[in-house]
Amino acid sequence: MSLIIFILIFCFFISYYKLSSGGHWIYFALIGLALRLLIPIPSVLDYAAYYTNNIYDYNFYGIADIISEPAIKLIYNIAFVFFNDKKQTVHFIYWLNFSTCMYLFYRISQYRIPYFKKMILFSFYFFLFSYILLRNGIPYLLVFMFFYELNNTESKLRKLIVASFFHATAAIVLFVQLLFEIKIERLIVYGISILAILALLAINNIFVFDYFIDKFVVYAEVERERSNSHIIWMLFIFSVFFWSFIENRVKSSTVFFITFMTIYIILNYINPVMGFRLSLYIFLFYLTLPITNPKIAKYVPDVNLLSFGLFFLFYLNYSNAHY
Repeated sequence: MSLIIFILIFCFFISYYKLSSGGHWIYFALIGLALRLLIPIPSVLDYAAYYTNNIYDYNFYGIADIISEPAIKLIYNIAFVFFNDKKQTVHFIYWLNFSTCMYLFYRISQYRIPYFKKMILFSFYFFLFSYILLRNGIPYLLVFMFFYELNNTESKLRKLIVASFFHATAAIVLFVQLLFEIKIERLIVYGISILAILALLAINNIFVFDYFIDKFVVYAEVERERSNSHIIWMLFIFSVFFWSFIENRVKSSTVFFITFMTIYIILNYINPVMGFRLSLYIFLFYLTLPITNPKIAKYVPDVNLLSFGLFFLFYLNYSNAHY
């Protein structure tokens, strides 16, 4: 069985490699489906945390249940009405997450960015997003798609808004975007509207910010131990940030990107776990940058060919995604 899975993983990687350079989607879809069917869901990393630790036993009893990543809770509760069984409901969410990520990775494969960057995204994060991260896999990809629009076409906020309902870190991206990109008149209207809603809730003794403050305090009070992996990752993110200016100085010099990097530095100082969760957005932003530096652009065809070597990383990430 392990040999069959290895062959399928190799064929799956090749199918996306070809898809990113103009191949047909059907091979990617069929091989991905076969691979998912052969790998038992309970063998996926963090399955116990999502199932046996009752993480999905949500009910909308308080304001925290509504404002804190409500999308996955709503999906669980609706699905449970149909299945009336916890195991079937959780497995349904795994399949829904996998199917959605497959579609989003297909959409991303059609983007006009160097396909070595698309292969980096796929090799690093396919198994993490589509197999493991039920809460933040989809929002990471939606934010990636927003970054692509921001750097290459015309950005639309709807992807960020949807992502924010799935995971709180995406709301930080949305906040920064609203702060610097929306016209001041609209920003004032949005601000007054939000303040009015918060005031109305406060009158009824519902304090929205208490939830976020309490969550921040939990992270801030944890002892700030930095392992070697945290330091290596931080150095990697700083390298990505500075390399972005070499590839595309104009897009990397935006207030949005610099502000986001500043927020990462602050959160990473407070607690490396908070910094790590936010740092991925910096990496995703870089992967959507078009390469405008001619000295770098001339090497893109060669790097595209070399990206085939990312298969070994892809297989390693598959192994790390399962018990």
